[in-house]
Amino acid sequence: MPTEQPPKDRNPVPGPREGRRKEATINTDPERAVSAVVQAIAIQGEAARVGAARQDRRKALREWIIVVFLGLTIIFLGLLMVGVYWQIHEMIALYGPIRDQAEAAKRTAAAADSVAEAADRSVMAVHRAWIAPRLAYLLAEPVVGKPLEMRIEYRNTGYEPADGVIGEFKALAIPPSELGEGSKARSKLRAFAEQCLGSGQWSGGSVVYPTFDSVRAYVVGFQLPDDLVDDDVARGEKLIVVQYCFRYRTFDIPRHSLVCYSYRKGVSPRYGLDLCEFEQRAD
Repeated sequence: MPTEQPPKDRNPVPGPREGRRKEATINTDPERAVSAVVQAIAIQGEAARVGAARQDRRKALREWIIVVFLGLTIIFLGLLMVGVYWQIHEMIALYGPIRDQAEAAKRTAAAADSVAEAADRSVMAVHRAWIAPRLAYLLAEPVVGKPLEMRIEYRNTGYEPADGVIGEFKALAIPPSELGEGSKARSKLRAFAEQCLGSGQWSGGSVVYPTFDSVRAYVVGFQLPDDLVDDDVARGEKLIVVQYCFRYRTFDIPRHSLVCYSYRKGVSPRYGLDLCEFEQRAD
């Protein structure tokens, strides 16, 4: 008896097991995808954390190396400063005696220089030239309208010749009452004295040789101003005051001798002049 065959174009109806398998596959595929994504994210996060941790360790290592290097540098600088301080301390300790020796040598040299200068001054003082004015006199009594000439004797009392000897004078006719300190006449005489002693440069002049062992003397002569003698001078009511400045050189050093004479008719010796009580100087 023939058996009935199902038609070939019909799809067999899946059984309960196959249906469940297909449904399980459909349901698990999205879960697996999500799980894979989550796992990949977790792996990447772990790798990032590992990399970050590695970078943190490297950074911490670099920082520690920098800290250690700075510490060693500070220690080195401290030791260097201690060494420099010690060297300076030693130098100061050594410099003290050296400084004292240098100061002592300096003082000794200064003392030697002072002694040498004093010796030079002593030699110069003994052997230098000295122009010493002596007598002064008029060639005639003062008469109004007549020329009046004057002479001064002087000597070189030193041991060396006096070079470049020159002279200049100032003459005044003054009442005795006007010769007091602070008077106009005294101011004029003092100004001439300062001018004499302050001069250091001049040209010309003569040579005056020593006369200390001889009675010989030098004489300088000059004519007083024509208007110096008036009736008061001729009557003895005024003084004739004459300052004379000798300039000379000894050992190439400028020297000066300033002398002051006065004459009053009827009081002074005839033709003779007296030394003033002021403005007698020499250097």
